Amino acid sequence: MIALPEHLEKSFLRMAEREHKPADKLLAQLVEDYLEDHIDIQLAEKAIERIESGQDILLDWQDVKAGLYDVDN
Repeated sequence: MIALPEHLEKSFLRMAEREHKPADKLLAQLVEDYLEDHIDIQLAEKAIERIESGQDILLDWQDVKAGLYDVDN
């Protein structure tokens, strides 16, 4: 079970009521969304580290697009 401070619990229960969702389902959705965001942040941080270390490079979209058009011709 998850214990919340009383003010957070009250706010959360009001939110569930406004959203017309059972509190347990709303909590599950909020936790799932948070975890997905956390994973995305971790992946972005790793990508930045690879770019900063020189392991990966950034490509300019205009250069990529121009290269695609050159391949077609």
